[in-house]
Amino acid sequence: MKIVNVYTLKSRGSYATSEHWKTTREQIHDAIRGCEWPVGSGSFTIYPESGKERGKGNGVRPIRDRFVHSLEINGWTIEGKAKNALDERLGDLDAVLQGPNNPIVVE
Repeated sequence: MKIVNVYTLKSRGSYATSEHWKTTREQIHDAIRGCEWPVGSGSFTIYPESGKERGKGNGVRPIRDRFVHSLEINGWTIEGKAKNALDERLGDLDAVLQGPNNPIVVE
């Protein structure tokens, strides 16, 4: 997949400029760039038509599986659990990486 735009919704404190975040952000971007469909094509083609044979249409799986596998190689926990700032438990997130102070999660 190709990343066209990146928008920062919230940037607060020193972590936003830290080396840890730079590395983490690059891991996320690399995982996105590595998503391809059909597998092995080197690109991501969208097949929006309904009624395609099983395994030939788009869906979440072709994107998610490759994405989380790439993160897992870099030490992320897949289907991990974390707590938010209010100490509320969040669970079964696509990927969780323990940061220096708080977990980084992707869903």
